[in-house]
Amino acid sequence: MGFFFKNPKQKNVVVSSMLKILASSLLSCIMLQQSCNSNSDTKINPAATHSDSTGFAIVELFTSEGCSSCPPADKLATVLAEDAAKNGQVVLVLSEHVDYWDRIGWKDPFSSHFFTERQGWYAGFFKEESVYTPQMVVNGVTGFVGSDKGKATTGIAAALKATHSSKKILLSATGPNPDNFTYTVPNVGKNEVLHLVLVQKSAVSKVLRGENAGRTLTHNNVVLDWKTLESPATSGSVKFKNGLVIQPGEYNVIAFVQDKGSGAISSAGFLQR
Repeated sequence: MGFFFKNPKQKNVVVSSMLKILASSLLSCIMLQQSCNSNSDTKINPAATHSDSTGFAIVELFTSEGCSSCPPADKLATVLAEDAAKNGQVVLVLSEHVDYWDRIGWKDPFSSHFFTERQGWYAGFFKEESVYTPQMVVNGVTGFVGSDKGKATTGIAAALKATHSSKKILLSATGPNPDNFTYTVPNVGKNEVLHLVLVQKSAVSKVLRGENAGRTLTHNNVVLDWKTLESPATSGSVKFKNGLVIQPGEYNVIAFVQDKGSGAISSAGFLQR
């Protein structure tokens, strides 16, 4: 598991520490053991609650191609999504590649500082002093080590069993390309925002350097673009960034409403293309 401190003033210290970890296998083992011990318990945001009509689970996986602990979590996310689809369950995975591993030998082609900031936002809710990879967050309220199958299964099962009422996000598109699409989302709370996310269903990378040098990695639902609407209208349209090279059938659009004060996700929807 890889750690990164939220305080930007600690940047040089963090980089130096991580390089030392890479240089010493013994120290790496010690740090890995400490990381697992300190983050083995599921982190739950006690202030967060949510309600909707159909059980669903938004599973955010914070990962990086530069982290040797991440491939098992990437694989687990894929299995969870596939199993849910077979069982007719709504489990929506978002692979969010952070950028704080990019300077340690390999720049992740899917990484973005936006995901680093989003993970830091969750760390505040979970009262964590540092961020780490891999990490999963389910419906914005439960966080745990991303390769922990037991906690992932339990967290998703709890989310799917939650009692909901009438909120449902509807999405539609008129063309084959991920450019324009429309949404309908009733009853967005005053303190809630609407997230609209474009994901590539599957991606494969050959890593040449860093901790995963020589490995071919497979990812599920890699986030390519993310729009957040404050105080959204009940219906509208959104255009994702231009220049995306994706063929029809290779991407999904996932939408969800999230409380800014608690992190709780109250409704979700998706569009398969």
